[in-house]
Amino acid sequence: MIYTLGADPEFFIKDKNGKFHSIIGLIGGSKHKPKYIDDNGDFKIQEDNVAAEYNIPPSYTKEQFVQNILWPQKYIAALLGTDNFTISKAASAKFPPGQLKHPKAQEFGCDPDYNAYTLEMNVKPECEDKTFRTCGGHIHVGLDDKSPENLIRVIRAMDAVVGVWSVIADKDTKRRVLYGKAAAFRPQPHGVEYRTLSNFWIFNKALIEEVWDRTQHALTLDIPQNGEFIAHIINTGNKDAAREYLKANGY
Repeated sequence: MIYTLGADPEFFIKDKNGKFHSIIGLIGGSKHKPKYIDDNGDFKIQEDNVAAEYNIPPSYTKEQFVQNILWPQKYIAALLGTDNFTISKAASAKFPPGQLKHPKAQEFGCDPDYNAYTLEMNVKPECEDKTFRTCGGHIHVGLDDKSPENLIRVIRAMDAVVGVWSVIADKDTKRRVLYGKAAAFRPQPHGVEYRTLSNFWIFNKALIEEVWDRTQHALTLDIPQNGEFIAHIINTGNKDAAREYLKANGY
């Protein structure tokens, strides 16, 4: 069975001098009133704090998933003007204080998410460095069975196959201090949102395909028995342990 996948990736931009620049006032859209960028109303963009965010429709094939992830980036780049701004692939960054003066740059409002191991709400993170910002690359999975038991199975299995792999594939290590903890999820009307990954995978066709393949595989699995160890690998970013785990389990 092929499950539909969606995403709501975020990314930063840089100005022509190579410095991080706030997205506020440049593309429009907000959490409560996103901006539609296609004729059918399937793709949406918005300004989320200082980052650009976009939402894609459900993808039914790997090829469609790749296209849906990459096309909004091209749209936003054209909207901004490539002579003035470029898309950054950074998953975390310190912004110049001058780019954080707008009230929206201080908004971190986000619905709570949960831990699929503890079954408790995750504590909202706080950072002492007020110039530090991060970008997510959350995966949305369309499910027929939306029971709590199935959501937990899906998220724990994704941790084992996708989350552990991301420890190796994602070169950023700073975002995880605040966000991207193991088994972070949020129930959705369409199924479930896996919130562990940063945006590291959204810029590269091969990585987008890898996320599709690994997610589809994870969705066929039962709940892994060694969840505590899986969570430890992800939360500590232990690359050696991640490689050993993936090899031992054929992931």
